[in-house]
Amino acid sequence: MMRRSAAVSVTSALRFLIVLWLVLLSASIVQDIAGWASGSDFKVWRFDVDFEGSLYTWYSGTLLILVALAALVLATREFAARSPWRYHWLGIALLFALLSMDETLSLHEQLSAALSAREKVDGWLHFRWVVPVGLATLAFAVAYLRFLVHLPGRIAALMVAAGATFVLGAIGMELIAGKLVSESAASLHGIGYRLLVNIEEALEVAGAILFLYTLVRYGRQTGLDRVDMDLHASGVGLARSRFTGTPAE
Repeated sequence: MMRRSAAVSVTSALRFLIVLWLVLLSASIVQDIAGWASGSDFKVWRFDVDFEGSLYTWYSGTLLILVALAALVLATREFAARSPWRYHWLGIALLFALLSMDETLSLHEQLSAALSAREKVDGWLHFRWVVPVGLATLAFAVAYLRFLVHLPGRIAALMVAAGATFVLGAIGMELIAGKLVSESAASLHGIGYRLLVNIEEALEVAGAILFLYTLVRYGRQTGLDRVDMDLHASGVGLARSRFTGTPAE
């Protein structure tokens, strides 16, 4: 039976993700600056990073699912080996799946609205969701300390850097935005707030891309080196992950 084997270059895929991210981010920044400079209210909302129905939101949600899937692949391998860290990998996969849901369904905004309806707070905590989510993030970080220690040093450092970058954007920038908005509701339409939103979204995606890169790098270091796509003459494709040195069956 005739067979063609095509190796998927993960490095090329990551480069594509980075280029696409920069294009979408630039489109949002350029139109915000152009609108501010011209005094025009015209906006192509599909290019706005803060609009739930934008291309950027679609990209971000998809990227987070890719991270979840990469973590799930590692978790599956750890479960097969009955590794003591298997549930930690599964936890990472579930976390990024939840983040993807939040990105597309605005779960944190709904939480913030519910909390604000009970008690209105101005200042840094104007967006109330940062309190419970911040505490949950801290608890998650503490629970994963031993997991990080067992990882290779470079991988652990990259994972911490990726997580810190994401949290800086998601929570750190939101705290600043809350302070800005609580002082002046008009700032929502100002160039300062708009640039802050772009920075927030940029940091979130940068963190997610770095996390994806870290998972891919760890997978390669520990033997999960590539994904083969076997295309048979019948037109039926079989995709499989394989360990280095293990012949395909």
